[in-house]
Amino acid sequence: MKPDPCDTDALDHLRDILSAWNEHPEAQSQATLDAFICHLNACGWTRLEVYELLQRTCSPAFAQFPQGGLAYVADVETAVIGHVAPAAIMRFSDDPVGDVEQLAQYVRSGIWRAGQSRQMAQPMAYQYANMLNIAATEFSFDDVERFFRSDDCRWKFRPIISRSSSSTCDLRMSVQSGGAHPAVGVLYRPVNAGGRGFDHLFTSNMADGWESLLVSVSANTNMSCISIRYDEQKIREFKIIRAGAIVRVVQAIRDGDRWNFFSAGEALGFEEQDLYASRVKKDRLPLELLVRYFRCCSGFDLSDQNTFRSERELLQLVEQRR
Repeated sequence: MKPDPCDTDALDHLRDILSAWNEHPEAQSQATLDAFICHLNACGWTRLEVYELLQRTCSPAFAQFPQGGLAYVADVETAVIGHVAPAAIMRFSDDPVGDVEQLAQYVRSGIWRAGQSRQMAQPMAYQYANMLNIAATEFSFDDVERFFRSDDCRWKFRPIISRSSSSTCDLRMSVQSGGAHPAVGVLYRPVNAGGRGFDHLFTSNMADGWESLLVSVSANTNMSCISIRYDEQKIREFKIIRAGAIVRVVQAIRDGDRWNFFSAGEALGFEEQDLYASRVKKDRLPLELLVRYFRCCSGFDLSDQNTFRSERELLQLVEQRR
């Protein structure tokens, strides 16, 4: 039986290793800790679960242990999150299939931390967020996988795609600035899915919500998706993509010190167009309005934490670069 990541036996065993750190040669103590991590991996622990166990050594309760041991724990944690040579990254049971370079790209992307689990997750209601990036899709896991396997896919480097198990964690992802990080996305079926044909949600670390992926799959499947983007300092946007075409967009975007307002396509009946005349352009699309639009179109209520949780598997996509 697989141990729970919060299993006190595992934590106690880690304490024992650290307590005895100075009783043996440094290399022997390091080997003991390495063997313990390998044992957890063999028992089916995921990368996230091992990472969280190691993170617990950062608490004041561990300050009493030898600094050499704590320093090596930090080194192991660095390897778990992929900040080492690709060949030195341990493969865990939930990692996607691929070579060492693909594994390194996946681990360093941080997608495996999407929705940090039981102890570390602190779900944040949408009204307290200053950034939101999410799309509701008609297409499913099979549709996405079929597209990227097909001859119709013209992507030069197709993303690494894998399915993994989920717990009821918060699945929102942090948006990365700049282009240093590969694009990462997660497609999932929320706990509260079941309406209007939009049964899946897609979230990404890309500032544009990985729009090129959404448009490509929408065009291939002849299906629709609805997205909203909100960054308190940069953009507020509502968009509908149908069969690969953007049929409606309403956007307030910052350009230097100024905000610009833009809309295209036919306005929908639920739109509160009187707000579009607000003198302050950034106030024409407040977060609460975008949330209402999203609910009207997709049926998903972003004030419900279950919208950001799934009890089923996730489809993970990681950009490949050459």
